[in-house]
Amino acid sequence: MFVTPDQFVVLTAPKAQYKVRYVQACTHDGDIEVELGIEENGTHLYYKMCSREECYRVFLDFYDNTFIPKMEEYKPVEF
Repeated sequence: MFVTPDQFVVLTAPKAQYKVRYVQACTHDGDIEVELGIEENGTHLYYKMCSREECYRVFLDFYDNTFIPKMEEYKPVEF
């Protein structure tokens, strides 16, 4: 799924699912960062580092509309 380190893979829903508007992922030094666009008083970006298997599961569950994030595992992205 990932070809270069500066590539993002993004999956967007027509409307937010359990407050998640989109999921995206990229690599950092061989690790995978999964980010969630959370719609709550605007859209806010949260992230966590995970394995390829967990990233795969997040994308599949989001695609199947069964992904309910455990927000305590995610941190806000700082710009």
